[in-house]
Amino acid sequence: DELAAAAAEAPGFSWRRYENCSGAGEDCRQSQCCLDPGLQCYSKDASWATCKASCDMQEASGRQASGGAAHWSCTPFGERTAPACSWEHENCLSTRCCRREGFKCYAVNTSWATCRQEQECEKEPANETRRLRGSVAEEEAAEAEESEEGCTELGGSQGTRMLLPAHGPSSAAAKTSLFCFLVVTPSGAVAEGVRAGYEKELLDMMRMKNLSIFGCDASRVYRGQKAKRGDWKSVMNVDIFLGVWKKIQEDAIYKRHDWTVKVDADAVFLPDRLKMHLVSLKPPAHTAVYLHNID
Repeated sequence: DELAAAAAEAPGFSWRRYENCSGAGEDCRQSQCCLDPGLQCYSKDASWATCKASCDMQEASGRQASGGAAHWSCTPFGERTAPACSWEHENCLSTRCCRREGFKCYAVNTSWATCRQEQECEKEPANETRRLRGSVAEEEAAEAEESEEGCTELGGSQGTRMLLPAHGPSSAAAKTSLFCFLVVTPSGAVAEGVRAGYEKELLDMMRMKNLSIFGCDASRVYRGQKAKRGDWKSVMNVDIFLGVWKKIQEDAIYKRHDWTVKVDADAVFLPDRLKMHLVSLKPPAHTAVYLHNID
């Protein structure tokens, strides 16, 4: 596709080229470029242009004083921002960058590139590659990797980027609807001196008093599995939570809400307090973002 080709042809691609571009909900007439991946600066009229994935000339706009349907000129300004970077085990040949910090995009052959840490840029065993991918298309990608003779670096990671608060129309900021969930494991691993099964008792109390996740716009409790202890007495629960996230995707409740919130059963969580912070932060709408709440 056109976007992929543009990114693939850009040697030494770096997201820093977009640092001075406009964010979601901002007027991009002056910058004529967009900060967020895959967006294009489109003109509405002589007084307003903003970054969008696409433009419909009949689109309704909150900027029209009459409140009726507004017409966009949809004139594109500048170039479309390159598509979002890739995750590990995705083909990063077109994006030439990786989402996870510390990873780089390496070309395996003319049709496949993948995100890896520098020390991992070596041939993967075919059976391990197929284990990490489940579909027929992914198996074809694994077969492509088997022909690897070396690693050619195409680009680095997008790093961590702080987002500015949304500006412009009120619709530019994300809403505050919360889908909250927690995972409870009967007889799960507990710290020394803590009574086993305490999470279930907390859960029953929170449900009865409509506290914690039960004060959110939607909530769900998922059943975990008993985790093993690692060599350093750490809890080995990565696979368990990956299974929970997969179940969340299948349930698709999160799609009806603005934010997905994972809560620990023994955490003091106040949904209204979180919503208050979201209103204050004004994160841009329709943008992949997470709140960094720990150092």
